[in-house]
Amino acid sequence: MNRKLKYVTTLIFISCVSLSQSNFNLNKTKKILFEKSSFYNGLSNSKSISKYNVIFSNYIYINTNLPNLENYNGLYVPKGIGRTTSLLFYYKSNNFEFSAEPKTIAIDNYDLDLIKKEREFSVLNDVPISNARLINNTIENFGFRLKYFGMHLSYGNWNYWLGPGIHNSILMSNNSKGITNLSLGTNSFISLNDKIKYNFNFIQSNPISNSDNINFYISSWHLRIQVLNLEIAASEQKITGGYSDISWGYKDALTVFLHKRNNPLWDSIRHYHLIFKIPTSGIKAFVEIGYPNRSFGDKYPHIYKDHSRGTSFGLRKYGLFGSNSLLAGVEITRLLQSPYYNILPSQNWYDNVKYDYSSFKGRRWGAHSGSDSDDFIFFTGYANEKISAIIAWNYERHGVGKHFPPEVKFESRIDFSVKFKNIWLNINYENEYFEHYGFIDNNYNVWTETFSDGSIQRTNTLLFVFEFKIN
Repeated sequence: MNRKLKYVTTLIFISCVSLSQSNFNLNKTKKILFEKSSFYNGLSNSKSISKYNVIFSNYIYINTNLPNLENYNGLYVPKGIGRTTSLLFYYKSNNFEFSAEPKTIAIDNYDLDLIKKEREFSVLNDVPISNARLINNTIENFGFRLKYFGMHLSYGNWNYWLGPGIHNSILMSNNSKGITNLSLGTNSFISLNDKIKYNFNFIQSNPISNSDNINFYISSWHLRIQVLNLEIAASEQKITGGYSDISWGYKDALTVFLHKRNNPLWDSIRHYHLIFKIPTSGIKAFVEIGYPNRSFGDKYPHIYKDHSRGTSFGLRKYGLFGSNSLLAGVEITRLLQSPYYNILPSQNWYDNVKYDYSSFKGRRWGAHSGSDSDDFIFFTGYANEKISAIIAWNYERHGVGKHFPPEVKFESRIDFSVKFKNIWLNINYENEYFEHYGFIDNNYNVWTETFSDGSIQRTNTLLFVFEFKIN
């Protein structure tokens, strides 16, 4: 172990000498800092990016128990010590963009004797990934974008975050690794007049092979309209294919919103969000609503559309107590299955085995809290042009309607970052506490205030993130 600690310390020292914050590989801290810069000038993304960019990144972690961390672009952090090192190449001109980020991964992990989670709960972030091929060396952020007349056509495996939250997204988050896709839409918001702007995007994934080696596809469209400080958005996501006895390919998925062939067989999510900003006060409030639709025999999804509505609410305040450097925020996500699921057909979120429970390479691409869950987070902190310190408290439940008692997770975290010229250093510490892990406890445990073996899980995770913009 002393040799391993020396190895980690050496890597930390080497990386600290040369590192910088980039818009790629977003995490919560970057999203908060970038959003803050839209209210106050002076943060790291306010400067225009140069045409040629090379960015070195190093992620080093120490973890004591369960795999941890969400919304880190598929970063896998099991029990043990490990690192992920990458070199991002990025070219940007008026009409063309290209990026590629080769990554090497080294993990020295330990086996865990855990209760095995089944079905839709098997792809939560606290479950070890057993298939080594899912966490091997790779090339991420690889793709190109053509831009003309305010429109773009892009192809690549960049991660997308769709929605106004920073902790959860019902439709698409960066919790999993990026899914290779084709995208067509507007470059940014296009003005209709001095008060109204709009943005549209269509995204079509490459084929994704499920656990039965049958291809499925993700197709989605997104429309956002801004009227002064108000934003209204509507989206739809369809997951198609996955059946061995139905002929279905890329062209079928690409045009699924036009022909709607086999439509009752596919999973879909209708999604809406509303954002209200007060720039002079540094306030951003939002509500996000989604409906998972699936047919039940000869019934139609719209009959049951309200039974499993998912919601997310949030409020973020920059410039707290009159100081531009103080901030706070709260976010609440509710993805519970209908309480009437046992007497009336009701969709559950992300529960279709044909689509690997809406997961890619072992992690869910939507809300990380997953099926039949709720999630609450509060954060507050300090951030200026050079440093930031943010603390957060998180309460999360899994399988709320499925089992009593549900899984319960409490988490506190401290995040510290420093920016100096082309160097960006981020240190994140998380303390996680689980009760009723793997749904092993029952009513008796609750009433007697006891826990079965393996029910309580404690995890401490320390993550160092370094970035250095070389040119």
